[in-house]
Amino acid sequence: MPTMNKVVQANNTKQKASDDASLSAYQALRDMLDRPAQDNAGLKNLFSRIAPWDRLSTASTPKEIANIQHAAGVLADLDDIADPTAYVRKLRAPRL
Repeated sequence: MPTMNKVVQANNTKQKASDDASLSAYQALRDMLDRPAQDNAGLKNLFSRIAPWDRLSTASTPKEIANIQHAAGVLADLDDIADPTAYVRKLRAPRL
């Protein structure tokens, strides 16, 4: 059975390893922040995309245009987005 001194020593070793890992992660973060800015191709691609509703052009097929306009109309008609309380009241109103 390990003595109390060995258990404390083992715990201290684990704590030191954990502290070293935290310090190295902290140092890696500081090093990254100290570097000059770099282009990120993934972010550039993400933010360079045109929204579907902005893509309506003569190059779009009539079916694509109809689908996008339908989706925009459906979203515009949702009362719960504009006024959720009124939407719930309308749902709870008696229907005859």
